[in-house]
Parts: sequence; C-alpha cells; structure tokens
Amino acid sequence: MSLNENLVHPKNTVMEDIFSATLTPYRSLSQRGFIVLMVLFGGTCFLMGIFYIIIGAWPVLIFLGFDVLFIYLALKINYKSGKVHEEIILRADSLIIRRFSMHGACQEYQLNPFWTKLHIDRDDEQLATKIMVLHKNKDPLLLGHFLNPDDKTSFAQAFQKAFNKAKNA
Repeated sequence: MSLNENLVHPKNTVMEDIFSATLTPYRSLSQRGFIVLMVLFGGTCFLMGIFYIIIGAWPVLIFLGFDVLFIYLALKINYKSGKVHEEIILRADSLIIRRFSMHGACQEYQLNPFWTKLHIDRDDEQLATKIMVLHKNKDPLLLGHFLNPDDKTSFAQAFQKAFNKAKNA
C-alpha cells in the first residue's frame, strides 16, 4: 500500500455538482461587427467632413470627429461591462455564488442550501423579473440581474428544479 492510498478516505470525496451555470450578459454586436460599424461610421463622418471643408464650414469636421470618438468610447464601455458574469455551483452541501466585476474582481458567497430559500418574482406573463437567494442572517443575493427576461426565466426554472432536488436530497 502506497502513502497516497493511505490518505484517501471516503469522507474526503469531492461532492458532485447538482447544478452549475455561468451567467453572462447578452451582447448582440460582435468584435467584427464593432470594427465594421466604426469603419463605416468613421468613413461616413470623414466624407461629410471633407464636404463641409470644401463648402467652407470646416468647424463641422471637429464635431464629426467628436461624434466618432464618443461612439467609440460608448461601445468600449459597453464591451467592458459585458465582462461581468456570475458562476453558480450547487452541490448537496453547498451553494457557491461567484460574481465577477467588469474589472475582474471576484466576490464569492458560500451558503448552505438547507438554510437558503430561493425566491423568484414573476410578471403577468410568468416571465422571471427577479431571482433572489435568501439566507438566514445575510442580505438577499440577486442573481442574473443583467439577463434578459427569457434567459432569466429559463435559468430560474432550471435552478429552481436543481435547488429543490438539493434540498430534498
């Protein structure tokens, strides 16, 4: 018997994930689409600027340049906010929620599913509007606040099913 075999004990086995999900915000404009949009918008503004220089209204070129700059910055900020995501891991003995900010900072919450309650608010069409994890002695955790209603509803259904399974295990 080797030393490694002596260290393995049935109580040290890793709990299997009942549910695992990574929630990310939806972004409809890809990186390639961003480049195409900026080239088309920048080119159009440049051509309009040339026209205004020819007719003697050269200050308009400066404002068109600011337009291009502000659109570029707004889209870059939007892409940066798209880095926000959440990881949810549910095991029979623990619920782990990790939140990642757009700057990469991580907040981790480890909760016991038996002391945790799942609350889902729904609108008139039965779409999930708010998914909250309530835990004794802690503030409620809002999950997937950046998801669209359809994604939030499908996540809520799958998570509630797994959560009920974990509590009944």
